[in-house]
Amino acid sequence: MQSIDRAVQVLDLLSTHREGIPISEIGEITGLPLSTTHRLLHSLTAHSLAVQDPVTKRYKLGLRVLGLASFLLNNNRVIEAARPHMARLASSQGKLVYFCQEQNDEIVCVDSSMGSARINVQFYVQIGSLMPFHASAPAKAILAHSPPEKLERLLRKNSPLHRYTPRTISAPKEVLGEYRVCREQGYAVCDEEMEPGVCAVAAPVFGYDNGVLGSVALVDLKREDRMEEMIRGIVGCARDISREMGSP
Repeated sequence: MQSIDRAVQVLDLLSTHREGIPISEIGEITGLPLSTTHRLLHSLTAHSLAVQDPVTKRYKLGLRVLGLASFLLNNNRVIEAARPHMARLASSQGKLVYFCQEQNDEIVCVDSSMGSARINVQFYVQIGSLMPFHASAPAKAILAHSPPEKLERLLRKNSPLHRYTPRTISAPKEVLGEYRVCREQGYAVCDEEMEPGVCAVAAPVFGYDNGVLGSVALVDLKREDRMEEMIRGIVGCARDISREMGSP
C-alpha cells in the first residue's frame, strides 16, 4: 500500500511539470530517498505511466495515463450525455464550456468544449484541473446541495481558505452563505474570484433520483451586459442534460 501511495505522489508531481522534472528534484519534493525514487520511476516507465526524456533526463507523464483517462471519460455516461449540449452552448455563445464532477471531496474538470472563444483562462479549466471548492462556480454549484456537516468539514479541513484575488470569498460564514444563495437561485457565479477580469457561471446537473451528478460551467471575460445571457444559457444547458439523465 505504501508503494501505491508513493507512486501516486510521484504521478501527481509529474502532472504539474509540463517540461519534465529531474529525479533529484522529485526526491527532494516528495522526501523520498533517491534509491526509492529511482525504483518507483523505473516501474512507472516500465508501464508507460512515466517517460524519461533521453536528452534532458527529465521525467514526464507517459502516454498510458492519457489512455486511462480517455477510457474513463468515454465510459462516463453523464459526460457522454453532456457533450452535445455543451458543444451547442459553446458554439452559440462563443465561450468555453466545461463539466465538473466531485470525487473524494475534490471538484475536478472532466470535460470541456470550446466555441470561438480564445481567452487566457486555460489554467483553471484544463481537463483534470481541480476547482477550488469555495471560489469556483462549478464547485459552488455542486457543493451548494451538500449537507451542512460536509460543508463545515471542508471548511475546517482547508482553513484558512486561499484568496486568489481580492474578490475571493474566504470567511467561512460568507462561504456558507454563498452556497445557500447558489442553492436558492439554481446557479453559481464566480465574479473575478479566480482571476481578475474573468467571470464564470455554473449550474448543477441532476440524475433520476435528484442527486447532483456534476455541474456545467461557462467562463468568459467579465462583461456586465452579457451576464444574464450567460446565466440563461448555462441554466438551460444544465436542465437539458439533467432531463437526459432522467431527472424529474
